[in-house]
Amino acid sequence: MGQEDSYIYKYGQSFVKGLQDVQNGKLNGVLASAKHFFGDDSTIYGTNIASANVISFKNYISHNTQGYYGAVKSDVGSVMISYSSINYIPNGMNSMYLSGMLRDDIGFKGFTVSDYNDV
Repeated sequence: MGQEDSYIYKYGQSFVKGLQDVQNGKLNGVLASAKHFFGDDSTIYGTNIASANVISFKNYISHNTQGYYGAVKSDVGSVMISYSSINYIPNGMNSMYLSGMLRDDIGFKGFTVSDYNDV
């Protein structure tokens, strides 16, 4: 299944379009924020502020980024970075994910914000 075929991709895309309501290049709604980038549902025991132990990054990324691809396709204005970590490296300071994946691979052009009290 391709990224565009995923229900989560379509959900992210539709949700952002509905919130932002961009018409003729003008934002008529509210600025959407896709959060929490990324993988909060894969942490140990599913708890907040925890680490996801990842063995297969290919599967992990495919499972956890579908909605972000859809949101970015709809020009989401901001992305909130997760306060969780992947293999004990905090997402908020992982340039491989923030610059490499979010900006270069997914194509996000907006601004990022940290989760509450994460900095």
